[in-house]
Amino acid sequence: MLVGTRLARHRHTGTLLYEGPLPPYPGTFYGIAWDSAEHGKHDGTAPDGTRYFACAPGHGTYLAATARIEWGVTFVEALREKYGDRSDLRTVSLVGPPPHGPSDPSCVYVAKAVPDGYDGALPRTITTLDLSRSLLSSWDEVARIVRAMPLTSLTLQHVRLRPAACVPCVFAHLEHLSLGDSGTDWAQMAVLARAMPRLASIELARNGITTLASVDADMPHVHTLQLEGNALGAWPDVLRGVRRLPRLQKLVLTGNPLERMPRASAPTLPALCDVHVDDTPLDWDDVQALETHLASPAWSLVYDRDDRIEAIGRLAKLTCLNHTPITPEERVDAERYYVQRPRPGDARYEALVRVHGPPAPASVASMHDKLLTISYVHAATPYEAAWDKATSLALLKTMPMRLVHRRLVQLCGASPSAAIWAVLRSDREPIVIPLDDMMRDLAWFGVASGDMLVVVD
Repeated sequence: MLVGTRLARHRHTGTLLYEGPLPPYPGTFYGIAWDSAEHGKHDGTAPDGTRYFACAPGHGTYLAATARIEWGVTFVEALREKYGDRSDLRTVSLVGPPPHGPSDPSCVYVAKAVPDGYDGALPRTITTLDLSRSLLSSWDEVARIVRAMPLTSLTLQHVRLRPAACVPCVFAHLEHLSLGDSGTDWAQMAVLARAMPRLASIELARNGITTLASVDADMPHVHTLQLEGNALGAWPDVLRGVRRLPRLQKLVLTGNPLERMPRASAPTLPALCDVHVDDTPLDWDDVQALETHLASPAWSLVYDRDDRIEAIGRLAKLTCLNHTPITPEERVDAERYYVQRPRPGDARYEALVRVHGPPAPASVASMHDKLLTISYVHAATPYEAAWDKATSLALLKTMPMRLVHRRLVQLCGASPSAAIWAVLRSDREPIVIPLDDMMRDLAWFGVASGDMLVVVD
């Protein structure tokens, strides 16, 4: 076998990096770097201390060449096995089996385009192709598969392709590229983009990317960039990379160790209007600084800090938070609440004072009266809800139930069809009522601070 060949064993995938003797054992051995450390033992160092190949610590093993190993099948064989002789295919999925859990019988490890000596034609109608968890090892082999296709979407999740200095020009129609958990860094993405002139959507989650500033990558049509679960920390690096994407509208940075965000004196991102920064160290000051970089008059934010009122008050152009639209009434209430606490030097506070007027001592109580501190819990029935398992949450009395429902369903991970019940405190037994009119607000139902909302599904 050739060094660099991809393989699978017990549903784990890896790369062959050595073939030869392994003293003092007889016979031929394979040195393998597994994609996951779960299946490895060392860094390529043999029992006698000799290092026959190099890989990340805990990813390497040696296996006898007689061990049962899967080397994969060709694309044309897998295609015929799953789809027969159909000539009108538009969407094709030939994915490898997952490492854990049940596997679809149609799962298959595709390793190369065609069998040796094959002189037949490849499909010419496929526009959407998923080869995730395949055993393909190079972009040249991917190109051999897709060269005749009018391909617009290509998914290669969990596929470790060797870095390429250039890529064959067979991706002229490609608009969506998904390379999650593939080891693809930003420099390699820049190489790929040169061969994909129509690329509009890129997914590079969980690739260990640390910077977007190492190369200048021109991607004039990209509107969506997903970078979830990488290692991006420096905002200047992130900004330098995304500034090269003049049409970028959606940026997903979930799960990155982002540092503090610098404010901009003028907008630097002309089209960006949908930003995901949940599961990051950023605070509201950083998110407020982020808004100064956005030229768009309206934007949407996904952020896991549980303070909707603070977000709406701070962010002047925000129109949707955590997939929940902000109503005009909600914005007015949040802005009025925001100005009740003096914030010297806060430009946003000063702007809101000019709109709503300075806080009046007599109005403080009334503004606080609009804010409810309730508890919420996910339970099988409202009568089984436990106060000691509930979580505190601040909501406005004026918030309509459709927004309360959407918010609580999201927080609890409940079904969209879940019902919301209120457990109202009482001198005797608590009062349990359904909050079943989505057009009413919390005040209409008589919900007060100290009460509990129960999500039931």
